[in-house]
Amino acid sequence: TLVFAGMTGVGRGTLVSRAPSSKQDGICCYRSDSGLWQVDNKYFTAGVSLEIVDEPANLKTDRSDCEGLVLMFDMTSVESFQFLEKWIAFIEEVDPPVLLCVANKSDIYTGENLETSTEAWQEWCLEHGLELVVCSALKDELSSSRD
Repeated sequence: TLVFAGMTGVGRGTLVSRAPSSKQDGICCYRSDSGLWQVDNKYFTAGVSLEIVDEPANLKTDRSDCEGLVLMFDMTSVESFQFLEKWIAFIEEVDPPVLLCVANKSDIYTGENLETSTEAWQEWCLEHGLELVVCSALKDELSSSRD
């Protein structure tokens, strides 16, 4: 299961709804009749279930089935970034193989110190084993940084 987590209103549903439903570079990704996302490529075929949730206590999936965690926050809301702290114990306990932190709404972020904010977000992500991705779920804008 791939879990998309964060406060309500940060864009989790928008990001999931914009997932590719086409064939691109030899990878085919689509939503199957069973509700699973199906990924096909020359190496494997996999069905991936998705769950969108705000905090760990509301997770319906068995924790041991979590193969990826995407923490998401709104770049314009400090509170939504601080909300992600609720997931630290889960990360330490479950240790999902895929850990991403998505800073969403880059299209409307007007903060004066984007570089300073990004450095703070990156530091937090590195401390907890996540890769930071900055995006606009609405406008297909994406960038990532890895140290």
